[in-house]
Amino acid sequence: MFDFFCGIDPSFKGLGLILLDNNIDIIENHLITTKPTKSEYDIEFRVKDILCHLTVILSKYNRHNLIIYIEGVSFNSKGQSTVQQAVLNYSIKMWLMDNNITYKSIPPTSLKKFVTGTGKCQKDLILLKIYKKFGIEFDNNNIADAYGLARMCYESERNN
Repeated sequence: MFDFFCGIDPSFKGLGLILLDNNIDIIENHLITTKPTKSEYDIEFRVKDILCHLTVILSKYNRHNLIIYIEGVSFNSKGQSTVQQAVLNYSIKMWLMDNNITYKSIPPTSLKKFVTGTGKCQKDLILLKIYKKFGIEFDNNNIADAYGLARMCYESERNN
């Protein structure tokens, strides 16, 4: 049903995006970063910048043959950054809906369980576990999370 399997780990500091094809080859690998501004509309500008990047990257693919697994917001997080992460996550999901792209929101614990076998682990451990499980090395944990999501997407959706 799908030809492209994408994982997105949303973050303002470094949004990880990995896109796999039917052969599990990486065809897109991006770390999208935004910098804080002094504007009162800082979050809005940063979200818009990320959505522009997603438009450029994903517009190359037929949206009907593409499915995306996006990491959901951690419910254990606290503080202002949690609100900002929720805004980013929600904005990306609305953008996906507006563009008729199929997506599923994956809780962080489900991603960790898929990659490490347990729902709890330090973020940097994902780098090691991705290497051990899939034989691929990354130097950024947001990209590693995106790869884990893309592999989870591939394995789940190919079996349906």
